[in-house]
Amino acid sequence: MSRRHSAEKREINPDPKFGDLIVTKFMNAVMYDGKKSVAETIVYGALDQVQSKTKQEPVTVFHQA
Repeated sequence: MSRRHSAEKREINPDPKFGDLIVTKFMNAVMYDGKKSVAETIVYGALDQVQSKTKQEPVTVFHQA
């Protein structure tokens, strides 16, 4: 293993639905075994439930939590 350079940090792209980096980081934390599409359905489903129950923007509620 080469010790010349340290590994470069990858840029995190914002999620396509809300355009928020923190939601993407949460999705990556929820993701299990590399299944990002499953994590997206779980997180987006939860945020849709938040929107239907509270009648507020789900991203602002997520940031408050």
